[in-house]
Amino acid sequence: MKGVAIGLVVALVIAGSATAAFVVTSKNIKNGTIQLVDISSKARKALRGQRGLRGPQGPQGVQAITEVRSAQTIIPPGQTGEAVATCPADQLPISGGFIGVQWATVLGSAFSSPLRAWTVAALNTSSTTTAPLTAIAYCSPHVTISHS
Repeated sequence: MKGVAIGLVVALVIAGSATAAFVVTSKNIKNGTIQLVDISSKARKALRGQRGLRGPQGPQGVQAITEVRSAQTIIPPGQTGEAVATCPADQLPISGGFIGVQWATVLGSAFSSPLRAWTVAALNTSSTTTAPLTAIAYCSPHVTISHS
């Protein structure tokens, strides 16, 4: 009985020392298996690093867009005409478009910053039917228009 007890003690000591001798290294860890909850709060804080200096404020973005439509222009058959949508006094067009019919060919559309307007010119290709044309401007304050 005394021999069994000594054998059990020896077995427990060997098992205990074998467990204590095992050290976990990066070789034992599969990539992507360690989660944030597995790391101590002290280690998480050390990984965070220091906050850098605040950078300069960026340019002001578009705050609001106002849609402005021109009065409808009626273009006689075979003639050209234009429609002009003008932005409010404190705004500039950032984009634009038009409403027309299939027998009117748009010759061009453009903005004019001194006039704060979006202009659309069209040719009525029909020989018998009038062509309605409406310009649409999308306007916004705090806009800087640069030409390249």
